[in-house]
Formats: sequence, structure tokens, C-alpha cells
Amino acid sequence: MDTNKLAVLAYEWLPDSKKNIHKALADSSDIIFRNDPKSFKREMSKRQYDVIFMNVK
Repeated sequence: MDTNKLAVLAYEWLPDSKKNIHKALADSSDIIFRNDPKSFKREMSKRQYDVIFMNVK
């Protein structure tokens, strides 16, 4: 991951929920999407995130 970019973790609530986040943040952020609670929690423990979206609709 690029250390100069904002670190973003998002819980993918709906299949199309990624689109708006990618539009808004893709150029300035490293974005990781997870769509189940266990993998989301595991990802949170891996590193520190600047922004976390818990319920993306």
C-alpha cells in the first residue's frame, strides 16, 4: 500500500456500495472492502486505518 494515501477500510453492505466510495476516494486512498464480519474484523486487526465505513449503503 502507498503510505502517502489515506487508508480506508469499508464493510461492503450492498454489491453496488463500492462505486461511490471508489469515485470519491480512489485516487487519494488505498481502499479495502470486506463483505463478511469475520474478514472485516480480521482486516481491522492488521493495521491502523484513517477511515472505516461500517455500513456502506
